[in-house]
Order: sequence, then C-alpha cells, then structure tokens
Amino acid sequence: MSQPSNETKTSSSSLASDEEMRKLLKPSPSADDILKVLRSSYCNDGDDVKVSKQLESYDDCNYLVEINNTKYIVKVHNGVESGYYTNKKNDDGCHIDLMKKIFRHLNKPEFKVKTSLPMPTTNVSKKDGEHSGASTEDGFSSIHKLPVVSASHSPHQLVVQLLEYIEGIPMSSCRSLSIETIASAGIYLGRVCVALDDLTNNDEQACKIANHYHAWDGKNTLDIRKFVQYIDKQDRREMVQSVLDKFETTLVKGGASEQFRKGILQSDFNDANIIMKNDINGEIAGVIDFGDSTLRYVYCNDTSVANTVNLMESLSN
Repeated sequence: MSQPSNETKTSSSSLASDEEMRKLLKPSPSADDILKVLRSSYCNDGDDVKVSKQLESYDDCNYLVEINNTKYIVKVHNGVESGYYTNKKNDDGCHIDLMKKIFRHLNKPEFKVKTSLPMPTTNVSKKDGEHSGASTEDGFSSIHKLPVVSASHSPHQLVVQLLEYIEGIPMSSCRSLSIETIASAGIYLGRVCVALDDLTNNDEQACKIANHYHAWDGKNTLDIRKFVQYIDKQDRREMVQSVLDKFETTLVKGGASEQFRKGILQSDFNDANIIMKNDINGEIAGVIDFGDSTLRYVYCNDTSVANTVNLMESLSN
C-alpha cells in the first residue's frame, strides 16, 4: 500500500475499501502483549514496567502504562496507517510521520503548547518471540506483529509508539465549566493554530503529507449526502439537505471556498481532547489526538468543531 499524497487521486471506492480495512485492522493487543512490546523496544533490563489500563481509541489502540513510576501512553497504530509507514519509498512521508512532525513542532517553547512527544526506543536489541520489535530509522517507533480485530489478518505488522503522558483530566470529565475556562480553551486553540501555521509555512513535506483525503474534512462535506436518506425524521432530513445544497451553491460552485486559506490543523479540538490540570481552577494542561490532522480551511474547521461539540454538550445536559 502507498498513501495518496493528493486527495484528488483517491476514488470513492478505494476510500470505502480503506475505511473497511481500518475496521478489520484495528489493533487488539492484550495487556500482556503491550508488556512484551515495552520490554522488547522501550525498556532496559531491570526497569519496573506496569500496564495500567486500555484507553478509548477510534482506529488505533492506546494503553496507559508506567515505566519506573513515570506514566506514558503506548499507541499501537491501525494496520492501514502502519502499512503506509512500512511500505513508504524514499522520502515519501505518511500520516505517522506527520504526527511526529506536529508533536515536535508544537512542543517548541515559543508556542506554549503541550502535547504528547514520542519517546525513543532503546538501543539494545532484545528478542521476545513474536513480540521482537524492529526500531524504525528515526528511533522513535517500533514495529511488532500483534493481533488485530480480524482473526484472518492476525498477527499483523503494526507501528508502535511510546508517548509522553499529559497529566490531568479531559475537559469532558469536568463537573462544570466556567466561561473563563471556555475562553482559556479558545486561547489555547489559538496557540495551536499559530504553531501549525508556522509548520505549514516552513515544512513542505508536512504540507504534502497533510494534503490527503479525510472523510471528516470540512472540504468534503458533500460526501455525507449518501447518508441523508437514513435520517428518519423528514423535517430534519430536509434541514440537512438544505445545508448541503447551500454548501454546494455558495462554497463549491460559487467559488467562495477558493478564497479560504488552507493550513495544517488539529481538526479535533473537542472536550475529550483538551486536558485540564484539574477540575477546580480551569487551567489547561495540553491537547491530544492529532489523528485527524489534514490540510484544511484555516480556522473554519477547528472553531466549528469546538463550538459544535460545546453546543451538543449543552443540549444534552
């Protein structure tokens, strides 16, 4: 497999196939598998290693772990993204490379943003049966054969990363949110956007990798038309259709979208990905989950995602 570098080269049928494969190749390693991966690729002899719990993830598999009493996140990447990574040629990049670039760039002191930096693999080669991992060329990922959802595709060669853990709680877990806290989240999003603008302007390869099709990219809003028929209520179905018609006439056919500036965005700035230091003072510790990052309309996407999620939360309470 090779990842399309330009969204126009990707057909709807191949996208459907890609999404189907993501479901089949979602990692399903056990806690024992994760422990063996850690000992094989990220620990030295004598290190105290604990696997605490599995965390929620849409496409990948994440575990909270401890090494010598320091918390980390083990991210096992989906088989599709892992395939793009292991089969890339020459200097071609893939989405895993993009996330590494984003993590390193955002954590530069001048941006005042915190996210999960990838940790280096150990230099010592250790054998542990099928969990023996090959360290990648940059030394910040490893490759292991691990179970996936589809038994017929297991074990599958998957890319694994050990990431810094951002101490705190998700904003979604806070009992209440003051207007000051919400304003602070907006300011933090501004810092993220400034940092990613800088990456967009200074890293041509990052932009090339980010310029790929993503179903949840606002530019591709019209692609949801095929799902409108499944909305039961006629008034709601007609409302959605009217919004899509307006999107098409104004932004696509009307050419308004050509005036929008594009840049690399986090694209999922919601209350589950905003980490608070605690549930009391409303101070933000960092932001996680850059799995949806693509080259999108600058500012439109991130602000719309953040506001939509907040609106949905307020309506459900």
